[in-house]
Amino acid sequence: MTKIPLFVIIIFICVAVGTVIVNQRLQTARDRPAVQRTDSYTRLSNFAVALRAFLNTHSGKWPERLVDLERDQHLSLGYNLVKGAGLYHYRKPADSVPDDWIIMWSDTNHAPVARGQPWGAAGEVAGKDIPGVAFVLTATLHVEALTLEEFAKRSPSAATTGPASAAGAAVPAASSVTPPPAGGPGATTAAPAAPAAGSVQPATPPAHLASPPAATRVTAPSDPAVPAAP
Repeated sequence: MTKIPLFVIIIFICVAVGTVIVNQRLQTARDRPAVQRTDSYTRLSNFAVALRAFLNTHSGKWPERLVDLERDQHLSLGYNLVKGAGLYHYRKPADSVPDDWIIMWSDTNHAPVARGQPWGAAGEVAGKDIPGVAFVLTATLHVEALTLEEFAKRSPSAATTGPASAAGAAVPAASSVTPPPAGGPGATTAAPAAPAAGSVQPATPPAHLASPPAATRVTAPSDPAVPAAP
């Protein structure tokens, strides 16, 4: 009679200890700059998918606020908060805005990483100085990676949005996702390539957004590819 409870207790302890270890490793990984940059473009890519679905179900109208999008697409509150990048803001596009008009951005962004500092996988350090990067989402639902200098010129923080039309801005045209080129900055150990300005990579959307009404395009400039999340 005592063997069954003891066996159950042992199983429970093993599962609990395993969960703690996994959570600790995930937390440690999220402290690394390469993982944080991956989280940023992944999160913005998922927001692009969610916005596409919102536009298609609301007759081309954009959400007034980010919370409206999160509720409509069942995204958790705080989904726009990314470690290392801070809080991503949203502004509703005005009518007939340029294609590169930014609708989601962070005022914090990812800081530069000096050579020899922790970078990606456990024990990996940057093989050279890696510049800071700012990930943004444009009105055409493209994820772009900008240098901090480029972001300073295009930052919408101090800008005001113009009045939107009654029907809202036009729905961006859908196109296929383009994977980024291979390669990346040097590192002391083999690891994912460094996410640098001008680089993006398609991301896997949440389960309930896995099949959006139309595909969302993610730009893939010529700079080194963003590393895949561990």
